[in-house]
Amino acid sequence: MPIKIRKSLFETNSSSTHSITIQERGDFTSIKHDGLITLSGGEFGWEWERYTDPMIKANYCAVYAKQYGNQENEEMLKEGMERQTGAQVEISAQHEEYEKPYYSYIDHQSDSVALKVFESADSLKNFIFGLNSVLFTGNDNSSHPPNFYDEPNTKYKGELSLEGVQDIIKLKNTKNLTKQEIDDLLRPLIEDAECFLNVGRTYSKEFRLSWGRVGGEGENSIDFKNQTVLFVVSKPIYDKKNEFLRDEILEKKYLKFQIKAY
Repeated sequence: MPIKIRKSLFETNSSSTHSITIQERGDFTSIKHDGLITLSGGEFGWEWERYTDPMIKANYCAVYAKQYGNQENEEMLKEGMERQTGAQVEISAQHEEYEKPYYSYIDHQSDSVALKVFESADSLKNFIFGLNSVLFTGNDNSSHPPNFYDEPNTKYKGELSLEGVQDIIKLKNTKNLTKQEIDDLLRPLIEDAECFLNVGRTYSKEFRLSWGRVGGEGENSIDFKNQTVLFVVSKPIYDKKNEFLRDEILEKKYLKFQIKAY
């Protein structure tokens, strides 16, 4: 089984949520070169990206080593890559001066994720060159894209869609899904729908598009029986002391969701 490392997934403050998957066995790829491989680093922040390219994974490791100033890890990375590729490896990434070339960083909330890679020469090789080893970057301020963490060659048995949203969620199973599972699966589609519904609106800052329990009416945003999601535009109401009293609902809209088996 692959090793999956998940960091910072449950922070209450906004932060990056990088993670890695390291294969224990499987096929390997290589890096094309003309005798020299230069690791120039990069900036790995909040973006939702899934990296399998060995150069990007190697650069992530180089940035990690530079960010911690760990000479031992730098040497381990160079030696491991030279042994695997037969090329000379140079690390030009730097973390000291923003205005100079090759400035690189890993967001501070995820800067320990690569620690697992440097546990051994095998784990380093398996991560960088393993076809099934993946580097994920992202954040906890938004939901990950549909099927972002699914393993390659996953067999799907259906899909989940939401009215007005172009993306779909591919499902490994369509039977006996719990309300919580459907709720979790709908999250990225709901975020897309909020953007879709808000296009062209000119509400002031005191107006907001929201979903969830609204206006003190006790309504749930997701009606599982009728397969709808409730969206509202609401206006916060304050008393004379500027203390929040309630939300005044200005507009409601129900979007249908559908679970379809293949």
